[in-house]
Amino acid sequence: MSVGCLAITNDFIEEVYLAALAARSRGQSRIPVHIFPTRLDERGLEWLRQRYAIYPDLVAFWEGLQAGYQYFVQNKRVPKLRVDREGRYLLDEPAAATTQRDGAP
Repeated sequence: MSVGCLAITNDFIEEVYLAALAARSRGQSRIPVHIFPTRLDERGLEWLRQRYAIYPDLVAFWEGLQAGYQYFVQNKRVPKLRVDREGRYLLDEPAAATTQRDGAP
C-alpha cells in the first residue's frame, strides 16, 4: 500500500515519461496525467464493484467518474468538470452527455 504516491512499474512509468517527452518536444508545456484504476467502461466498473464491494463509497466515486471517462474516450479531450456539494464530479459541458459517436453535439 502507498500513501501520497502511486506505485507503478518501470515499464509503465517509462511509457508515461516517453509520452510526456514527445508532447513537450512538440511544444506542449502543460502535460496533465489522469490515472484510473481500470477502464471505466461497464466491464471495468463491474470488476471494481466485485473487487471493492466492501468499499461502496469508493465504488460510487468511480461510477461517478464514468461519464467524464466516456466523454474523454469519445472526444479525445478532457471534459470540463465541476464538483458538487457532496464531492461528486459532474460534467460541466452541456454537450458532454449528448455527444454522438460521430463527434456531432
